[in-house]
Parts: sequence; C-alpha cells; structure tokens
Amino acid sequence: MSLELFEGVRDLFVDDDGAMRLSLDGIAYGNLAHVVLYQMLNPNLEFPATRRPLARLLKVRGLDWQVRFMYGRLLGKNKHIEACPNGGGLVLFTIYNHAVIHSLLPVYQKLTASGNSPVAIFSDPGMRRAVPGSLNGLSYASFYKLADEREVNRKWPVLRNQLAAYSATLKTRLKKLAGEVEIDADRIVAFLNPFLKQSLRDAQAIKRILGRCRPRYLVMGSDANKLGRLFSMMARQSGIRTVVVQHGATVDPYGYVPLYADRAAVWGEISKAWYLQHGVPESQLVITGNPQLDAVRVQSSIPAHSGSRLILATNPLSREVNERLLEAAGSVAREHGLSLKVRPHPSEDPTFYEQFIQREAADAELCTGSLDELIRPGDILVTCNSTIGIDALLRGALLVVIEVPGVGAPIPYKRYGVAESIALAELDALIADVLKGAVERDEAKTATFLQDYLGKLDGASATRIATLLTP
Repeated sequence: MSLELFEGVRDLFVDDDGAMRLSLDGIAYGNLAHVVLYQMLNPNLEFPATRRPLARLLKVRGLDWQVRFMYGRLLGKNKHIEACPNGGGLVLFTIYNHAVIHSLLPVYQKLTASGNSPVAIFSDPGMRRAVPGSLNGLSYASFYKLADEREVNRKWPVLRNQLAAYSATLKTRLKKLAGEVEIDADRIVAFLNPFLKQSLRDAQAIKRILGRCRPRYLVMGSDANKLGRLFSMMARQSGIRTVVVQHGATVDPYGYVPLYADRAAVWGEISKAWYLQHGVPESQLVITGNPQLDAVRVQSSIPAHSGSRLILATNPLSREVNERLLEAAGSVAREHGLSLKVRPHPSEDPTFYEQFIQREAADAELCTGSLDELIRPGDILVTCNSTIGIDALLRGALLVVIEVPGVGAPIPYKRYGVAESIALAELDALIADVLKGAVERDEAKTATFLQDYLGKLDGASATRIATLLTP
C-alpha cells in the first residue's frame, strides 16, 4: 500500500498526456507537494509528526513554512555575500534531524579545509542553532526583499488559477488514490493554496541566493522535502552541480526518490541497489560511504554476562507496539539482572517513554544522547528493523531484531546472519541463551554486512563527497 500510494501521489499533477500541472517559470510546483500529500494520505504516518499543539495546527493548515520563512526573514542576518568565496558553493541545512545534520557537517568541514569555502544555508534561525559549530552561513529567507513580495503577488494569480482549474480532477484522483481510507479532498486542496503561495516566496529567495552567491555546487541531506527539492530544481536550472548525501537507511521511497539532484552520494552496494530498483539511473549514483561514520571504528563484540546492559531502541510504530516492547524488555532485564536503557527513535516524543517508565515504576533509564556514549561492546541491543542496529554492530553489541507483524524488514540483518531475529515472545529465552554463552555474534558475517551496507569505513567518506562537488 505504501509504495502504491507513493507512486500515485507522485503522478497526481501529471496529465494523461504527460504534461505537468501547476508549473510556472520552468518550476514544477506540483512536485513540491508530493511529500506532504503522501504524509496526509498515508494512514501509517502521523501528520504532522510533532507533539507541539501550535506547530501541529500550523502544519495542518499549511502555514508552518510561512512561519519559518517569516522567522528567518526577521531574525536571519543577511551578510553581504556577493559570491561564494574561492568559487565555493552552498551546503543546505533544512531538516531538524540529527542524521541529516551530521551527514553534511563533515562535508562542510572538509570543503572548508580544502579551501573550497562553502556557505551554509539554513531553513531558519532555529536550524542554524541546531547545527553545532560556527558555520559561515545564513537563513535563506533573509535574502527576500519587499520587491520579491510584489513579484509573488504578480505571479500568484497564475498559479492559483491553475489549481482552481485542476481542482475537480485533483479531488477525484485523491479519492481514488485513498481507496477505502476516508479523506477530506476539499481540505487537502484548500491546504495547497497557502502551501503554493509560500513556495513562490521560497523560489524568489532562492533566486536571489543563487544570483548573489553564484555557487559552483549545492550539497544537501535530502531533496525529498519542499525546500531541498526547490533548491535542487532551481540550481540544476542554473547549471549548478547538485549532490544529495544519503542520510539514513533507504526504507520508504518518499524520503529518497525521485532524485532531483545530479548525483546521490550513497553508502554502499546495498543502498545503490535500492536506488536502482526505484528507478534512479546508475550514472547518478556514487558509492562514497557514510560521512557520519568517518570518526567511528568497528569494534569487536565481547560475550554478554549477568550485569550487562540491555538497550531497547524503539521505532516510530504504534504506542501499543512500543508499550509491549517496553514491558517485555523490563521483564527480561529484571529476570536476568540486566540494566535497561531505553533509546527512543529521534522522530518520537520522549515524553511518552518518560511517562511510561514513571507510571509503571520501571527500573529503566531513558537515553537520548550520543550513540557513542550509549552503546559499548558486550551490550545487547533490541530493536525492530532500524538503522540503530548498524550502530550496534559497529560498536561491538549483540543485535536482536524483534519481528513485528506488518512491519517490513528493509535492512537485511537476517539475510546476512548478523542479528538474532525473533518474535517478542522469544526474547526471554534468547537472553537466557546469550548469558549462558550459547549465542554470540559472527564477526566475519558482521564485517561483510558492514562493507556491503556502509561501503568503505576508512574515514574518507566526506573527502569522496567533496571530490564529487569540486572535481
């Protein structure tokens, strides 16, 4: 259902004759709405994924990017940048996600060290604060001028009329796509009005950035969100080299394809095969390794023992599933004398886990800090099919993957034989065997998996990406 829905959303604004609806000045604005429409129509995703009531209301109304834009416009300091120094380029930070930020940061640092002086562009001042270090950069909205608003008001009726003329067909397509899932097609179409007008403002700001900075390259952590996609489309229109750095496991296509950049810097052979399977030409794919791991060295496992640590790494699944995982992990930890650490997924609200631990008087510690501090050799890490399993293997832990009905297994831990893949009911018996020394991880299989999934672990991934940008 997820893949069918994704492909259907991708084609929502394409006519039967192949023409693109909602286009202006060579920009396919309909393509910017793909991700948010997919989120709105997918019953397995919470839309929007935020626990703050005001932020949720703004996103539901399609006003969140307007607020972020105004925030950046008012508070973002617009340095006098006439051109990227030394013929450099732009590094785009647009997603409040640890993995995205730390995929780009080593690349920014490598470009700076090699004299290719990049300028960091942030989605808003809050994004700038979320990125560690003193980067040479500014908020994209700070480039926007009053003259740009007049230009937006001139263009908006054209795009608005296109949407109005297409709205009846769009509603029919939306209802057909949703199938048995009940949706409010009128609300979705109404949502697109402020979304599209704000996209015109974004385009004007980007036009000014590209004109003033005159970058030779643009590198980003994703072109699957609105701002990244718009930057990518407009940069390519101007002949600027564009590269997307893979930031996470290639699980759901809506986070990674279609690829709008010239190239994708992917981790290893497994990721490359996934992109090929999802229609990206081989000529656009370059295996570089994962720059997040340039400072990480693979550690061998040591046998777990009584007193070892059990780490439960949760996933953004239903609360019912995560409650069952918490209860089972707590019971096993008490039974076998293990300390229990609970690590929420970065996209989850940790308050839920804090409240559960307090309510159930569970002897567990909530951990949201660095994985380097959390995971060590001899730990037992329990999760569903998640990228934190890769972190566990890198850091010498034994990996246990819980198979949840209806949840896929996109990361091939089981096929490579690097994890104990079990049903939740089998967890207690497995941990007992682990502590007896009857279950240990296979270091040879682990090395093969890490090579295939992550590419070279030689500390040079950021260097390879920088070479793509400045050949």
